[in-house]
Amino acid sequence: MEEGCEAWGNAFASLEGEVDECEGGGEGVTTDEIAREWTSAPVTTIWAKITQEGWHYWPGAPLSRVYLRHSHRHLFHFTVAVILLPKEVGERVVEFHDLQESLREAVEGLVDELLCHAEPPSWSCEHMATMVIEYMQPTLPENVTALEVTVSEDGECGATVRGFPSPLNLENSC
Repeated sequence: MEEGCEAWGNAFASLEGEVDECEGGGEGVTTDEIAREWTSAPVTTIWAKITQEGWHYWPGAPLSRVYLRHSHRHLFHFTVAVILLPKEVGERVVEFHDLQESLREAVEGLVDELLCHAEPPSWSCEHMATMVIEYMQPTLPENVTALEVTVSEDGECGATVRGFPSPLNLENSC
């Protein structure tokens, strides 16, 4: 998980350097100035986990891992983490159990998709994490600025995918 400035710096990486004037006739503010102000405050990350039995395979596995070319079982560990706007630090703005329920619904959607196949799909942890992000993004409250999903095989090896659910609302930052 990225800490402080790195996490917020990435959130601003895709934005232009200048922000329109704020309501009330304020001066234009650069995203760098906003990022510095926001990153000087503690950043809160809320997370939840679930596990789900599943099967998959990797048809292109190298010869040194040829056993992965065949269907095999894992206990997949799914973790979702959301980064909240700094002005919300210290307040319970995302309930852990609601986040976990949303994650569970997303994973149940994956399981339903898996059951549509005659044999287990060759989905990687990265693919599953991306699908969970796509499912969860529309369900997140406005104050969530970044979403991170980690999927691991048996809690040992896995992948993390990060997404930004919506453009940052810079109008309220001035």
